[in-house]
Amino acid sequence: MEEKIKILKDTPFNLAGDILGIKEFRLKYNYICTNDVSDKDLIHYIKNYKSYPQLKQAQKYCISEWFQVVESIDLEPLTFIHEDLFYTKGFDGMYHGWTSAEAFSLSFSADHKPVKKISIPEARKLISEAKYRKEIMYCTNNVNKKL
Repeated sequence: MEEKIKILKDTPFNLAGDILGIKEFRLKYNYICTNDVSDKDLIHYIKNYKSYPQLKQAQKYCISEWFQVVESIDLEPLTFIHEDLFYTKGFDGMYHGWTSAEAFSLSFSADHKPVKKISIPEARKLISEAKYRKEIMYCTNNVNKKL
């Protein structure tokens, strides 16, 4: 999941409802934080502005009235796992479902075929309608198994 910033009120740079990536937000609204502040700290600051009472008293405007952190889902990842199938995006514009990352890796050296093929719209639907999502750490030294 990627965090982005939604503009809640019209500004000189954006209209209400616009959604910006962190880099674009920092370029346009660089007066909110210095370059020394990390993206993580900026997100925390916008999300939890109300928990900084000393800032609310010192500032004329409440930042949380103007900006909101929203999470967006990548609906076209190169690889993902859904219901125990390991999907990889192929050059043919389809997602290929494998029983494991090992089975995908073996497809390069042998005549292994995917168990299932789905189109990009079908993959988007699977991802967007999934009830539970989780970022997972996946470690490997094999380039063919990387997520």
